[in-house]
Amino acid sequence: MSLPNARVILSSVQRLLRMGATANLVNLLAKQRPVDVANLLKRLPERQARAAFDSLLPAHTDLAVDAISTFIVKTAPAD
Repeated sequence: MSLPNARVILSSVQRLLRMGATANLVNLLAKQRPVDVANLLKRLPERQARAAFDSLLPAHTDLAVDAISTFIVKTAPAD
């Protein structure tokens, strides 16, 4: 995802979370690749990231798990 596109999606995710538009949020996230969802989660404040992940999990379990796996791998300390 290009940087300008990532900013637009991040802004949209935050707006949808504020509005409580869970269905629209899930639809938006479902169109992203797992690595892009992971990057979005990383850039959100913790509470918003948790809310976005919790919204995505029931409807798109595979995407949510792949995203969090990517997130964990990217943020894991190097041995």
